[in-house]
Amino acid sequence: MTIHENCFEKIKSNLDNEKVIVIQGQRSVGKHAFLKRIIHFLKEEKNVSANHIFYYGLDDILIRLAFKDQFDTFKTELELKAGQSLENLEQPIYLFFEQIQNTLELVELISIIRQISPTKIKLIMTSSIDLTAEKLFQKFLLPQAEIFQVNPLTVQELISGEIAPLNGESILKAVVEGKFDADYFQHLQWIVEPYKNAITHFLEEYLLYGSLPSVYKYKESEKEQRWHVIRHFLRRYFEHDLGIVYQINELKKFNRVLEIMVDNNGQIVNLLKLCDYYHFNRNTIRKYTGILSETFLIDFIYPYLKEKIAKPIMRTPKLYFLDPGLVNYMTHCFDFKTLEKTRINTILETALYLNLKNTIHHLGCPCKIYFLRDYQEHELDFLISIGDKLTPVGIVYTPEQRKLKVKTFRYYLRYCQQISNGVIFGNFDKSEIMDMRNSKLFLFPLWMLW
Repeated sequence: MTIHENCFEKIKSNLDNEKVIVIQGQRSVGKHAFLKRIIHFLKEEKNVSANHIFYYGLDDILIRLAFKDQFDTFKTELELKAGQSLENLEQPIYLFFEQIQNTLELVELISIIRQISPTKIKLIMTSSIDLTAEKLFQKFLLPQAEIFQVNPLTVQELISGEIAPLNGESILKAVVEGKFDADYFQHLQWIVEPYKNAITHFLEEYLLYGSLPSVYKYKESEKEQRWHVIRHFLRRYFEHDLGIVYQINELKKFNRVLEIMVDNNGQIVNLLKLCDYYHFNRNTIRKYTGILSETFLIDFIYPYLKEKIAKPIMRTPKLYFLDPGLVNYMTHCFDFKTLEKTRINTILETALYLNLKNTIHHLGCPCKIYFLRDYQEHELDFLISIGDKLTPVGIVYTPEQRKLKVKTFRYYLRYCQQISNGVIFGNFDKSEIMDMRNSKLFLFPLWMLW
């Protein structure tokens, strides 16, 4: 079962309880498709009457205006369509609010409506911002909410329709869970090796066009349409999330901050130094990077500092965008050859981080992703904290980088006792296992990055 399918099944299992269902994630990640599937499920499999299903798309300004302080009007509308008063509902009604962040003041009205009959009025809403950070939502609905995070596509999801033998098995799943079984890895390689050219092709598409599901509605030959999806994503992001939700008036300044963050994707980022270099107000850049994080565009990951490491470690975080396609679009990198020449290393890291993050979220593992870098620039791309063990995971593109990553892994084995087995993905023909200081370093081809 893919990550998206697993999320949908969890949502379905919560339709019969009293919890408010919140589906959140960045724009164009598939939230609307989830709502359509839920409505279809209610009608076709639960036999819910259409008169008991209400849908409100709050990107529509006319719908937003219709809700302005009109509790009685809204209640009457629901009762007329349902054919009975809300206080005496015999069968549940389902209220769908898409893009609730556009009208957060509506949260209080929704909460009042729900209190009329919490067991019979089911709320399902989507949001393109992290509602757990919103005070109105915290006050009125968060205690009654079950939040489902919809993440962008993983490489495994992109290839699963073509590579049927995978059957949900995953290299990254085994790595995240700390199950380093050489026989299992060999088995997976044996399964997919006949498809390695196809997987490599899918991976190159993923690295170029990114992880938004809507991009892949178009064929590879329809490149302009694919880039149009990302352009449309940015336009709606600026018009709705920035203009309506955050009410940012200086969009040019915000766009400049976004461009600076794109230029620093995959890099260690000191926000104070960036402020000084670009002559930005510190509060402004903190605010804008906070918005980029709240709207699921970027993540900061931090160095591992929990245990004593016998080397001075840099404490500044690294920045990653949560969609490689957005980075490529904003840097005018529209074909894979250009990508190879310009920023393939940081885009590979971005893709690896995104797939690790989504795998961890899907599995519900109690682990986190860090990195390590000392002042001599010995760097482990990612460090997965699993119990009392640390698993380094890195990615390379050239033979020279492979030698450096292997050397760095050996280097940190001397200074960090918590490090166990490690993994490096790269442009290798086949997998390989290297024994080092009671640890093993697994080297996997890029076509096993799923």
